[in-house]
Amino acid sequence: MRATVESDLVAKRALQAKAIVRALEDDATVDESAKFIRAADMIDTTDARVLAMIDGRGARSLADLAKHWPGAANILDSAVASLGGAGLIFDRTASMRPPGPGNFEARYDLTTFGRAFLEDLEAEGLEEELGKELPP
Repeated sequence: MRATVESDLVAKRALQAKAIVRALEDDATVDESAKFIRAADMIDTTDARVLAMIDGRGARSLADLAKHWPGAANILDSAVASLGGAGLIFDRTASMRPPGPGNFEARYDLTTFGRAFLEDLEAEGLEEELGKELPP
């Protein structure tokens, strides 16, 4: 557990340092870099895995995610909430749902920012640090 937390902190610090350097080099990227720093601070390794699964596995609902990662079924809703709060994913069906209890299951996709965030992690080789190695 301690190794996971330390790995998570190392990856976040590396991402934050990169964003800060970018912000200092170009005034136009200051707001985007600050957003990257906030998003990195808001998610953990489980959230990063779920982000990669939504992107790479086509897992769009909680049921899809649970099929791809059965051992994590109890925490997937929390991961999705964290990713949504960080602005990395959105629910495609939110505008189609009738008021009150509906028959629609939420279907998640990456935001433009979420895709850029994931690409940035991959470009820096941080996907391993943040747990992108997906379950089989």
